[in-house]
Amino acid sequence: MERSVKHGLKLEDLASGLAKMVLQSIEKSKLEYLIKCGVNPENSKHRFEIVILSLCSLKSAILIAQQSSMLNQRKGSELFLYVEQLLKISYVDVLTLGYGDQFENLLEKRYEEYESRDTPVSTIPRIGLRFSRNIGIDDLAIVLWAEMKYRKFRLKYVDFLKMTYDRYDLIY
Repeated sequence: MERSVKHGLKLEDLASGLAKMVLQSIEKSKLEYLIKCGVNPENSKHRFEIVILSLCSLKSAILIAQQSSMLNQRKGSELFLYVEQLLKISYVDVLTLGYGDQFENLLEKRYEEYESRDTPVSTIPRIGLRFSRNIGIDDLAIVLWAEMKYRKFRLKYVDFLKMTYDRYDLIY
């Protein structure tokens, strides 16, 4: 019986793919439902908050991958750092936030906000409420959308990381 050999995949290349997945969350076709609820695809604050929601889901997915031994602590941390850096470089609306450390400070604040509300037993859509407040639109449809999307994004990232782990050895 012949064993399949895993090929190497650089963390930077995986990070590039994940950064593209995060940015897919703001494609116009993905925002059609939100536009009906008042989200403005031309508003950089609205788009940026959607990217942060997706990025927070990725951070949570990487933690899940680390707990299930798909990624070790160092690789998971480095992978997430690469994704953050690629987004900081490639996301043009970051320029409206000023300097890079302002971007990083905002990300850190958002991570804390979303992570503190990410509890499996909560019946209140707490992540959705935070998202709604962050974009300045109090609409129950947006609250529910953000809550469901956070979970769907995370599942998508976990599946992607699992598929990658099954096929490749991650290398530096």
